[in-house]
Amino acid sequence: GVHIIQTFLSEEVSEEVQIQGRTARQGKRGSYQMILLESELESDFGIKAVEKEQLPKGQWYQWLCNIRVKHQREQCILIEENLKNATEIDGLTHDYFDSLLAGKKAKSKEQFKNLYQLMKKPPVPSSVHIDIALAIDVTGSMAPYAQSTVSTIENLLSGPSSLISKLTTNFPEIDFQLRLGCQCFRDIDDGNSKF
Repeated sequence: GVHIIQTFLSEEVSEEVQIQGRTARQGKRGSYQMILLESELESDFGIKAVEKEQLPKGQWYQWLCNIRVKHQREQCILIEENLKNATEIDGLTHDYFDSLLAGKKAKSKEQFKNLYQLMKKPPVPSSVHIDIALAIDVTGSMAPYAQSTVSTIENLLSGPSSLISKLTTNFPEIDFQLRLGCQCFRDIDDGNSKF
């Protein structure tokens, strides 16, 4: 089996169970543990590190599960609100087409204007987190491409053509946060040096 380390709190228990299920391999039991960053728990779930310190360590997981359930309920409320708004827009769209088909020019023009104004301003998030994970082959046969790979990553991260630069130019009202993870690997015969 393999040892799996989960580095984020799943929003769904089913995802967590699926990750745990990846530990067993070829009939051998594996192991699992969760290692979480307090800063991510705060940004993703609104959890303050101080809250955790008030509980015995044996209760931390149940405490996280309770927070996850609360987060899911909040997400459900948000989805229901969005569905209500979408249903309202759908109704207005049908009214517009009914007026249009009935030849009511003035009324359909006014309805179209209202629809346009309503749909023109969708809710925009104030911040967006972007995680990029790279797996890079650094075996001997890939050596000729190493400098090109480094250049590509540098251009992705900095300068006027970087991802963040393009996003902030096109969406100045959004605060973009970019995290990059990179795993380089060699041949399996390299033993402990393969990663």
